[in-house]
Amino acid sequence: MGSSHPNGAADGRAATMAYLSYLAKHPATADRLARRLCVKFVSDQPTPAIVRAVARAYLANGTAIKPTLRALVDHDDFALGAGTKVRTPIEDYVATVRALGIKPLAPTGDDSFANAMYWQYAEGGQPPYEWPAPNGYPEVDAAWASAGRVLTSFTTHRDLAARWWPTEQARFPKPASLLPPMPATLAQVIDHHALRMLGQKPGAAVREGIAQLLGMPLSKRLTKAEALDYWTLRGILTSLLDSPVHLHR
Repeated sequence: MGSSHPNGAADGRAATMAYLSYLAKHPATADRLARRLCVKFVSDQPTPAIVRAVARAYLANGTAIKPTLRALVDHDDFALGAGTKVRTPIEDYVATVRALGIKPLAPTGDDSFANAMYWQYAEGGQPPYEWPAPNGYPEVDAAWASAGRVLTSFTTHRDLAARWWPTEQARFPKPASLLPPMPATLAQVIDHHALRMLGQKPGAAVREGIAQLLGMPLSKRLTKAEALDYWTLRGILTSLLDSPVHLHR
């Protein structure tokens, strides 16, 4: 790839390091890394414009990652990618724990929440650092959009939202702290949970689906006790986590 070195040392380490440095700054490397970053954070089919912008920033800043990522997020295409990429199982799990307000504690035993997280990552198909090839887990949506992966995520959402498993060595918020001022309609309760968990209202289709699941109209006015009913609260939380709003980032 256009590299040369006198390679005067007996063990070749100087030549190896020089070649690695040369490759790190090569335009082909910049293009490859730029495309991978764009596929990861923007789109499975990023535009040539954003790939070029990220590659130029990588080369212009001596391969430093911070200005490379700034070029990525500053590009107009970055904002257009919001809500279009499927979350990987690990991204989904982390987002679920955050949305539910769970605070894992330092693990001291096999049954701790932190250890169970790893087992649930594995069930989702993405245990950390276990992809057998050096290219890493795939970043394209098709790799993580199968029926099996989605159903596994649904199971994980239910286990965490219902506080079934894992629960050891973790702090969960008090259920009453999750509610809006009561009484409130079912639609208002759903929107409150969605804004808190997902950062946006869920849309009519998700609201209607939750209402059908619970067997009550969206206009029904709920008391605090009704909103805290085990199946009502867990049904709303789980359904929001199962929605396309949460499964995309």
